[in-house]
Amino acid sequence: MTRQKNILFIMFDQLRFDYLSCAGHPHLHTPNIDWLASQGVRFDRCYVQSPVCGASRMCFYTGRYTSSHGSAWNGMPLKVGELTLGDHLREAGMDALLVGKTHMKADVAGMKRLGLAPDSIIGARLSECGFDIVTRDDGLWAEGPDGNYDERESPYNAYLREKGYEGDNPWHDFANAGIEEDGSIASGWIYSNGGKPANIREEDSETPWLTREMIRFAREAGGLVMVPDGPRGPAKEVAPGTVYLAAATGRPVVPTAFEADRAWHARSWDSMMVPKPFARVAVVYGTPIEVPRAALRSEDGLEEQSRAVKQEFERGE
Repeated sequence: MTRQKNILFIMFDQLRFDYLSCAGHPHLHTPNIDWLASQGVRFDRCYVQSPVCGASRMCFYTGRYTSSHGSAWNGMPLKVGELTLGDHLREAGMDALLVGKTHMKADVAGMKRLGLAPDSIIGARLSECGFDIVTRDDGLWAEGPDGNYDERESPYNAYLREKGYEGDNPWHDFANAGIEEDGSIASGWIYSNGGKPANIREEDSETPWLTREMIRFAREAGGLVMVPDGPRGPAKEVAPGTVYLAAATGRPVVPTAFEADRAWHARSWDSMMVPKPFARVAVVYGTPIEVPRAALRSEDGLEEQSRAVKQEFERGE
């Protein structure tokens, strides 16, 4: 049976097609996304199926047109019975986990008609596009004439209160607001305030917080196993992704090698070895290599640590 691979699906919200330096933007610099793009294929003529956030996401999750799945606007439920990305992955024996935003609106009426309890396993997954939730934060915690935009409790607001941001809705007063020259709050709902810096410490804004939530889950879930020279090589050159994850999660890089007395060798860039049945295999583990968190501060820092890790690997050859 083929071993499943891990898939990291990063979905941006309100990102123009050219707002990446790898797409040619002259002023915005996105080195980490650029690195991901350099390791794979960039589809520069891919078009979303809806300009509306929620409807577009439902197209990604279901693989269907908006006119087919029916969730044509923000707040419109995705009807019960639509198979999603999470459902297909789980059928293949994989977990489907969510950190961040889905904009999913559950079909409560449809679930009630079919007798599906929202707090059951299948009911919870139907309510979350087939995903199991690590941390969900749709990023809109506003209150209007009809009440709260999102009726759920905000995990981000809870985090902000822990950090000392006071008020009934810290998201509204800090994360979604700037500061006028006279010290008053400049609402983020007003487009003319879009150029003002947010009234919050950078490390407490939503993106760093959610990134830490993902790293926290990776730490709690167990170790990560990856090939340090990446999926395409060149062989024995340590790719920066290995070093980045080690620095971000605080996990050491453990050099590992093995040899077999009888094996097949693939005609690939890395001459991958596959031990033959009943072969004797020796596995060697090197000294764990700690990567300092300071390496995350610059590309030069990551490259320097990549060279250091490579030198440790070469010592064990």
